[in-house]
Amino acid sequence: MYDAFQGTFTVLKLLSQGPVTGRKKFQKIVHLLQTQRAAIPFQFTYHHYGPYAPALQETLDRLVESHMVEEVHTSGGFEYRLTEDGEGFLKRLEQDGYHLAFDEKLFSTLVGKPATFLEVLSTYAYFREQGLSAEQARQKVQLLKAHLSEHLPEVQAMYTSVFETRP
Repeated sequence: MYDAFQGTFTVLKLLSQGPVTGRKKFQKIVHLLQTQRAAIPFQFTYHHYGPYAPALQETLDRLVESHMVEEVHTSGGFEYRLTEDGEGFLKRLEQDGYHLAFDEKLFSTLVGKPATFLEVLSTYAYFREQGLSAEQARQKVQLLKAHLSEHLPEVQAMYTSVFETRP
């Protein structure tokens, strides 16, 4: 069952690490952290640009409307960052016992990657989590994301080193 406070806490906690530019990029980062077994409450389904969680976008939009997250239009898309109100609410949720364990180094690494790379990595991870073998997932991504296939060798290497070695 979806816990709205846990969803809100998750978004605020992740954005407390620093801003993220791009709606699609934020979706892919959250999905990849969930793939690495972070207790993230959003359910992802496959969408045109890869895994997508409608409740994640709704939570982000609600936090922007309530001025806890700032959405700034930049040349690279929408940049999301925590506001003072968001920091205060995050602290209150932490005092109430909300917690999110996630790989902060991985988060920083993913923030630094291009959205197209994250789209391919997240799609590949999604298909691996659906039970496809590495080769089947590669073929499926090649078919669906032919225009981004130059990322596949790096995606497969990163998936193997980061996600297959998770505890």
